[in-house]
Formats: sequence, structure tokens, C-alpha cells
Amino acid sequence: FFLMIRRPPRSTRKESSAASDVYKRQAYSASKAAVNMFGEILAKELEDTAIRVLLVCPAMTDTPLMRFVDETDAPSSISKAMKKGTLNNPEDVVTAIERDLLTEKVICFPTPDALYATRIRRFFPNYWWKLLSKNS
Repeated sequence: FFLMIRRPPRSTRKESSAASDVYKRQAYSASKAAVNMFGEILAKELEDTAIRVLLVCPAMTDTPLMRFVDETDAPSSISKAMKKGTLNNPEDVVTAIERDLLTEKVICFPTPDALYATRIRRFFPNYWWKLLSKNS
């Protein structure tokens, strides 16, 4: 899903996640990748208008939804992160979004792990798939 919010000065925010390539989750992965591409294209098409688009790609974040994840169906990386307490703090994610809304950025990676995951996926896809198969 994606969320569009009108904010002064007429900003639009798209939310996706850095997990647009979750191993063995084809529909989820495809929908996240589609939202990411849609947000990037929309930002480019509207760059000369009064509407601003910010695509937000957080990594795993400690939200109420994560507490309802069925451990038997979830990738093991989610279960491990929940047990270790390494899910991202939602307040940190919101702070990063608010910060990036004040810039000209098109994509917001609210936490270092979100940026890291995206770079690994784009520049080292074979390594990315090895990581996913190991942690899924």
C-alpha cells in the first residue's frame, strides 16, 4: 500500500519499504517494487509543479503490525530482529521523514540499514539474494 498525505507546501508522501525484495514473497515484493517505481516516476513528472513527492523506504520498524506477524510464515530475519530488539524505532523514522520533507530529496531512507539494504540490492544483487535465502 502507499499513503499520500498533503502537507504544506503541497507535499505528497509515498510509503513503501526497503524490503521490496523479500525472498519467497513474490506478490509482496512486486507490490513494494511497484510503489517504489511509481513514487520515483511521480516525483519526476511533478517536479515542475507545486506538488512534492517523497518516497519513504524504511527498513523493519517496530510498529503494531510487526507484533501480529505470524512467526511460522514470516521470514526468519523478522523473527530474529524482533527477538534481538533491533527493529527500528518508529519515532526515528518519523523524524527522518520530517527532516527530508524540508529538503529536495525524492527518496527518504530513514535509517542507515534501509539505505544499506537498498545499495546492496542495487549494486550487488547476487550477494543480496544470498543474504535473503540465508535469512528467510
